Amino acid sequence: MTIYGTGIAASDNALKGYDPRPLTVESKAMLSKINDYTCIFLKQELFGNKMSKVETIELKFRNPNDVYMKWITNPNKGQEALYRKGVNNNKMKAHKGGLMNVMNINCVPEGSLAMDGQHHRIVDAGIGPTSLLVYRGMIKGIERKEATFVNHGNVKENGRELIKIEALYPEKCEGTTHTMAKGETLWDLSKKYDQDMYVILHNNKGVDGPTDVKTGQKILVPNHYCRRAITWTDAKTKLLTKLEIYDWNNKLYEYYEFKDLKLNVGLTDKDFDPENPNYKF
Repeated sequence: MTIYGTGIAASDNALKGYDPRPLTVESKAMLSKINDYTCIFLKQELFGNKMSKVETIELKFRNPNDVYMKWITNPNKGQEALYRKGVNNNKMKAHKGGLMNVMNINCVPEGSLAMDGQHHRIVDAGIGPTSLLVYRGMIKGIERKEATFVNHGNVKENGRELIKIEALYPEKCEGTTHTMAKGETLWDLSKKYDQDMYVILHNNKGVDGPTDVKTGQKILVPNHYCRRAITWTDAKTKLLTKLEIYDWNNKLYEYYEFKDLKLNVGLTDKDFDPENPNYKF
């Protein structure tokens, strides 16, 4: 039997425990019906051995990839970032909050300024990219027969019924050892091996950034995204609402949550225009 939408045959030895694929198919189908949305985005990420403070962000998204973000609490209150596919030479426009709000910057999403204090590019922000990142990891784990899934049942949170799923990957971080060629960066490895750039960075001690590599240097590209992932999916909408990722030291690596989600609200060009009088670009 093949699970619709995955191209993967289900068999007794294909995975251990709960099968998450039917739920991912339902979630992807729901994602395909979303033209735009607004929400409050909570995020927390691990940098080295230090976990950042929780950031609270007003997020607007419109297909195909228009993103507006405004930080509404400290530590980055007042910071804004804006990206429109095909506009501004495909560069992100942003400014800091507080006393640092003195000038705008325009930079490519992969640039050092854009990635400062971030695991992911602005073009990878939001429910869609986050969900697909999680589902890609699940499918890879099933294909490699290296994942176990546990359905912890439905839990209630803020009046919503959520499906709590835990994914367990190998206890040891293993992968491909890549020898860096001249001019290569971790972004190149991310594309080549279909692995997240920051996951590669995080699991190679002594590498401080995607360009902090030398010709001939050996870089480990992990087979999997993490050691453990816990997802909470809205039982009604089948959309991912919360995510916790743990690294191979069992430390919280990423926490993301999408609150006050409003779908297909009819966002317009004005919502992604730096000249919008409600913005401070």
